[in-house]
Amino acid sequence: MLQSYLAINFLTLMILIATLTMMQVNKDVKIPATKLFLVSIALMFVLTIAAVFDNDVEVTGLSAAEAARIIGTRKIACIVGYIVRPCVILTEVLIILQNKKNKILCVIPAIVNAAIYLTALTGSRLAFYIDEENLWHGGPLKLTIYITQFIYLLMLLNSSVYSFKSGDKRKSLLLLVMLIQAVLVAIQEYISDAPHGHSDEIMALCMLEYYIYLTNVYRQELNDKLDAYVDEIEKAGVRLKSLTGEVIEALASAIDAKDKYTHGHSSRVAEYSRKLAEMNGKTEQECDEVYYAALLHDVGKIGISDSIITKEGKLTDDEYAEIKKHPVLGMNILHRISEFPYLAVGAAGHHERYDGRGYPYGLKGTDIPELARIIAVADAYDAMSSKRSYRDPIPQEKVREEIVKGIGTQFDPDYALLMLKLIDEDKDYKMREHKEPTNIYS
Repeated sequence: MLQSYLAINFLTLMILIATLTMMQVNKDVKIPATKLFLVSIALMFVLTIAAVFDNDVEVTGLSAAEAARIIGTRKIACIVGYIVRPCVILTEVLIILQNKKNKILCVIPAIVNAAIYLTALTGSRLAFYIDEENLWHGGPLKLTIYITQFIYLLMLLNSSVYSFKSGDKRKSLLLLVMLIQAVLVAIQEYISDAPHGHSDEIMALCMLEYYIYLTNVYRQELNDKLDAYVDEIEKAGVRLKSLTGEVIEALASAIDAKDKYTHGHSSRVAEYSRKLAEMNGKTEQECDEVYYAALLHDVGKIGISDSIITKEGKLTDDEYAEIKKHPVLGMNILHRISEFPYLAVGAAGHHERYDGRGYPYGLKGTDIPELARIIAVADAYDAMSSKRSYRDPIPQEKVREEIVKGIGTQFDPDYALLMLKLIDEDKDYKMREHKEPTNIYS
């Protein structure tokens, strides 16, 4: 029995197993009409079982009772096959159309087939009959077996044309291939006058082909959605970066506004710091970090009394001790921004000295974070090249001399030398405080 079953249904079974395997592989994604595919596969297995009992069996030499039993079994198998077959096609049509409104239209052929072929149980030869030698013969309505297939072909053709017009040429081509397969099988069955022929294999093959198509389409849709999400996230990141920069710049302006003599100080220090980082080969991200840290390096001055910040003339020792607290105050403010820890580093270390005589921690050499060493040079340069309450901007030559004096003592030698290079390139002394904004690198 098993050998007969495999011999008759081998190809159909292989295709059904391939379809089930595909469904298992793609169980992580929601393929449309998955339940309909499972129903189709289950019905196809019913058809393959019925096909075994519908196979020709020699009845010559058997007793009348044995022959009658075999003929009766084959008759029931034929009826099951003819009723189940339109149901399979119904599910396949629903899978393709994805439209519940067509259910009634698809059910009609199944009802017709059931009504016609159930008459065989009463001995009627209306649709088909099996003679005493167990041979199959068609009756007057034998061509009704093609009713369902014909409607199926019309729906395939209509769906193919619609898909082509709507721009889905891949689906249109696939449906056209399925249509050609079904037509060829129908022709072969009609010519051979066989009741089934290769219908089971072609229906199973159409299921597999369409499932593969839906899988590819669905995964492509997922990829397209993922690309859209990534694009949206990237745009949101750009907007967030822009907003972050604007907030930091606004805060830096608020800090500088406390003292009319330091207006624009933070933005100039930020520009000089970025330029030094670029000259030292830092990445774009590292340069951005240096820039934003430099913008907020004096944020701690928010906690210093306005009377000290705006005092004209030199500070007393107590006042100077008070203003020396601003690096720690700035660090305490900025360390709360956990997403940008480098901001607190710039605020805390920009008054440290390379020789260890700076404040607030007396760090020395490379123990001072590199970002803070960059800002320290830029901060000192802008302080000398800007007007203060007790003096005018220092001449460029004098500023250069002070930077040279600070190499290895106050400043990191590498960044001090880069600052000297910037000074030497600035023939017109544009790198200093201006009443109106000026592009210092133009």
